[in-house]
Parts: sequence; C-alpha cells; structure tokens
Amino acid sequence: MMETSTLHPDFAEYCNLYADEIWTPSQANRDLFREYGVKNPIRVIPLGIDGRLYFETPRRGFPFYECKGIFGVL
Repeated sequence: MMETSTLHPDFAEYCNLYADEIWTPSQANRDLFREYGVKNPIRVIPLGIDGRLYFETPRRGFPFYECKGIFGVL
C-alpha cells in the first residue's frame, strides 16, 4: 500500500517486473501509477474505517481502580 505524489521511473519499472498487482489508497494514486507507466493491475483500497460497522457510544472514564495490580498504587 502506497500513497505518493510522484514515482521514480525505476520504481514503475520494478512494479511492472516484480509485482502481481499494486494497491493504492486512492483513485488519484491509481491514476498517477498509470501515468508513470505501471501496466500491472492496480487496486484502490481506501484507508479508514467502515462507518456502517462502528458507531459512537457514550464516553466513560477509564476504570483505574480496577487496574491497581497492573499500574501499582494509584
């Protein structure tokens, strides 16, 4: 996985020679790799979390009183 604004020409050549596919975090990086001559398949795999799986819960304080054995006397 790589996000960049430029590619060294040698890197593009190595991608073509040695990589089965390239993973980038954005469509813009996919386009950049294509512009620099990468011919192997390029997959866009966004970074971050899926907001449908995670939701905000009420904040609670950390229970330090339960961790005396770990942190010592508080």
